[in-house]
Amino acid sequence: STIGAGGSLTIATATSKTLDRNLTILGTRTGTWTGGTVNMGTNGLITNGGTFDIAGDLTLNKSAGGTPTVTNTGLLRKSAGGLSATFTNVALSNSGTGTIQVQSGILNPANASIGGTIDLDPGTKFVIDSDTVTITGPTTFPDTGDVELQAGTLMVSNNVTLPKLVFINGIVDGAAVLTLGSAATWAGGTMQGSGVTEVANLATLSMNGGAKTINTRTLRPLSGSTVSWSGGNVTLTSGGNIDNSGLFSVAFNGTLGNGGSAGAFVNNNAGTLRKSATTGSLSLTNVNLTNNGLVDIALGKIDVSGSYTQGASGSLAFLLAGTTPGTAYGQLVTTSTPSFAGALNVTLNFPYQPLVGDDFAVVAWPADAHSGNFSPYNLPALINGRTWSNAFNSTGLHLTVNGGDADLSIGKTASSPTVVTGSPIAYTISVSNAGPDAANSVQVVDTLPAGHTGISAGGIGWTCGVAASTVTCNAASLSVGACSSIIANR
Repeated sequence: STIGAGGSLTIATATSKTLDRNLTILGTRTGTWTGGTVNMGTNGLITNGGTFDIAGDLTLNKSAGGTPTVTNTGLLRKSAGGLSATFTNVALSNSGTGTIQVQSGILNPANASIGGTIDLDPGTKFVIDSDTVTITGPTTFPDTGDVELQAGTLMVSNNVTLPKLVFINGIVDGAAVLTLGSAATWAGGTMQGSGVTEVANLATLSMNGGAKTINTRTLRPLSGSTVSWSGGNVTLTSGGNIDNSGLFSVAFNGTLGNGGSAGAFVNNNAGTLRKSATTGSLSLTNVNLTNNGLVDIALGKIDVSGSYTQGASGSLAFLLAGTTPGTAYGQLVTTSTPSFAGALNVTLNFPYQPLVGDDFAVVAWPADAHSGNFSPYNLPALINGRTWSNAFNSTGLHLTVNGGDADLSIGKTASSPTVVTGSPIAYTISVSNAGPDAANSVQVVDTLPAGHTGISAGGIGWTCGVAASTVTCNAASLSVGACSSIIANR
């Protein structure tokens, strides 16, 4: 049956209909479907070169053998109904000249071969909940409705950009590039195939929900993009990897695991991997982390049981707000031999100021087996003249706060204002520290007047020596508020 010049067709009423032959809509002709399920028999085909308007929440159903198919080279439109127009076991083919337009509700095809234009008005959906929808040729999505993958497979055989992808479950597959152009969510399912899933500049990918797998495929956030990972562990298998040049922000205690032959997480020059929000760990379990950009551990830990390698362009950043790792400052935990180059950057969470003797194990490991070092160490200025020291030991890389300013005063008194020649006399030398920090490596030197003989000196916490008439005493430290005395006897 052909709708030709001057013709039109309306499929109406709620009763079911059966199509067991080829219905062809030519040129500028229109077929409008407003009511009733259409059952397609063994020979059922719809070939649309004009306009086929689905004006309601209707079902196109396979009722017999064969391969019933809707082939669209014109305009296939869902124009009415807030729910779904569903193709049940009926294939859909949309060629390069064809347009699928969803103006209202949902279009839910079965197996589909897609090219051309898919025009999804804001608030509408193109749903994949079974079978396979394949992007076979150049395809554009000019509007902002959702492509929603609930189950089944989205096969990307030609490069395509989706403004909005809602990935609930199922599989993204194929050898081509799938670009997430604006806003996407990933709550579960598998990305697989030899292709790439890109997150475009200024686009966002929200990763939440349940478990996810990247099998062979590359997830590639581009410069200027944002991945926000707040739920659901990710498993890398068969070379599946993450190649990050955007902001990859982790805001929960998640695991990036190795399901067998995992690829790496590579953080490129323009990339930032950030752990924040929770005091627990982002665990890379037998997954290697290569950092040529910025790894920013604002809160919690990044625990790498694969290898950690930081290149000369990379930097590792920490925010300090106290002395408890994970809770008050970030920490990188490694179990394999890490390799360091590039910068280490530390900032203080104002108004926090560390105290003398505070120690921050910003990198932790079970044994001191590392290569390289950070350069430069960009450490924050401290109050009262306090300074930093850094050292590797058997437990990790430690940043330690050294003492700063100390206000010392000294006084000397004699046991008697006068003394008979040849009689003993004792001098008391008092040293006080008014702070604000302890004084370290304190030395007192006092030269007695000529005529003194048989001089000795000592005091609690002091080590003293006498050379001729000069007394020299040393103390390892003098705490704030302390007043320590030296007795020099003749």
